[in-house]
Amino acid sequence: MSDKDALAFIEEELQKQIKSFDERRKNYRQGNLRLTVLTATLSAVTTFCIGVGQIYGSKPISIIALATSAGMTVLSTWDNFYSYRRRWVQSNDNLMQLYELNSNIKYKKSLKDSILSTEEINEFYNRYESILKTANESWKDDRLTSLNKK
Repeated sequence: MSDKDALAFIEEELQKQIKSFDERRKNYRQGNLRLTVLTATLSAVTTFCIGVGQIYGSKPISIIALATSAGMTVLSTWDNFYSYRRRWVQSNDNLMQLYELNSNIKYKKSLKDSILSTEEINEFYNRYESILKTANESWKDDRLTSLNKK
């Protein structure tokens, strides 16, 4: 494989990973938003129902308060398992590292009229691998942490 082919390979793989991490980041952000809004809503409904139940002595309203409180417990467990916020931040961090690498490659290419040395290409590839390895290790740590919380 020539240096030109090696660099093209890195750039192509980099673009695939940028797209993938960007999609993950968006999904985790959406999951975090949904979970946060749902938890806040259930919390407000629970508080409201407890208050109304106390004022009017209504058993059905107290049952609704118990159900919404139980729902918050389920959401809390869901949040601990999926860790949307943590994964959103990690995906964003990984994405920023990939953007930085992409920018560094483009900058070096612009300085040298697209001709980079084998050493420079290998350095970029090593950084690329390191970013992916770190991302994978973070994901595994999250999975193990969430499984141990059960």
